[in-house]
Amino acid sequence: MIELFDDWVILIGDSDYQLAKPAGTRTDKRTGEERPAYKVYGYFGTITAALQRLVQECTREKLKGRATSLYEAIQAFVEAREKLTEILGQVEGIEFD
Repeated sequence: MIELFDDWVILIGDSDYQLAKPAGTRTDKRTGEERPAYKVYGYFGTITAALQRLVQECTREKLKGRATSLYEAIQAFVEAREKLTEILGQVEGIEFD
């Protein structure tokens, strides 16, 4: 699991990456143990694709349920993208388009 920000994580599967947020717990049917549950926002072939979706979801969360102007919508997108770019900028050699 890759921990991002604001509770966002990328879960790593055998052949994909899943953008997700914690959603409480669930009981494992085989062992009876409590395990974390996640709401998955998409399945991706690359980490970059998952991060691009993260920007879209952060923008959507900020704008959801209220009337807004185009300017505010663009600002929400820019803020989400800048937050992610700041994190990625701490790692050399990674570019985010």
